Amino acid sequence: MANGLVFARVEVVVCEANEPLRRNIRDLLRQLGFGEIAAHEKPADCLPLLERGPVDLLICSDEGDDDAGFEMVHGIRHQAIDNNPFVVSISMINQQTGGKRAVAQAANSGTDMLIAKPFSSTAFSERIFSVANKRKPFVATASYIGPTRRKIPRTKREKEMEFKAPNPVKEIANGSSRDMVADRISKCASFLNKRKLRLNVEEIELRAGEVRDAMVKGSNGEDIGKSLELLRAATSDIQRRMAKNEVKHVLELCRLVLEVADRIDNENSGSVPRNLAAIAEIINGFKVALGNRGDGGG
Repeated sequence: MANGLVFARVEVVVCEANEPLRRNIRDLLRQLGFGEIAAHEKPADCLPLLERGPVDLLICSDEGDDDAGFEMVHGIRHQAIDNNPFVVSISMINQQTGGKRAVAQAANSGTDMLIAKPFSSTAFSERIFSVANKRKPFVATASYIGPTRRKIPRTKREKEMEFKAPNPVKEIANGSSRDMVADRISKCASFLNKRKLRLNVEEIELRAGEVRDAMVKGSNGEDIGKSLELLRAATSDIQRRMAKNEVKHVLELCRLVLEVADRIDNENSGSVPRNLAAIAEIINGFKVALGNRGDGGG
């Protein structure tokens, strides 16, 4: 017990390929008062635990299965794994082998905190208490969900994009019941889902405009490839989110957007295809269908 926090009921998953380090992490967590600690070598072994839940804290390494650890954190944040995007996450990185790429990938995954290997027991404990006591506000954009990386928002818009995420480690350690924490997570996850749907529609509109402008200028397929890729990603994310909570016409609208993208790829012409003009109508359809699902509150 430290700083008034009692970690005994906090559910922890550790993912680390190196067995001695995995054992040391488990020992350090027990010294801090954590109770049940599930420790595994591979992200694939951790996924069933995350999907079944509850998991409050994930300590995950970048080594092992080709970025699978980063992808796991990313999947949690984007509600592709279970429906709790607010699992507290500490990512361990080996800068000697991963370098700046590993740091960037970990940050972009939406993890709460980084710790470079090798690390001392003091540094590890400091990370635990730091994220347990004060979690940074979250932000959601078309491609990122996770803690804000800015100490001070640059604009009013950036400030408005921030929201307070549940901190299951702190709440459970402070004595909140599991049901109370689950209810908070559910309400905030619903809010995040609505916000992300709106952001996806805005992304489709933005990327469709980029494609249209590029084609008017006579740009080739390579010039519009990235915009089409981002358009498809936003559309696919809407499809995935609607799989559990379908809204009338939305899946059909997604199908139409992807069909238009495929036709643009296949036609490969310098003129703007009539199909692209339909995107504006499809976007209006999204806005009507999702219009009553705007931001609520977390």
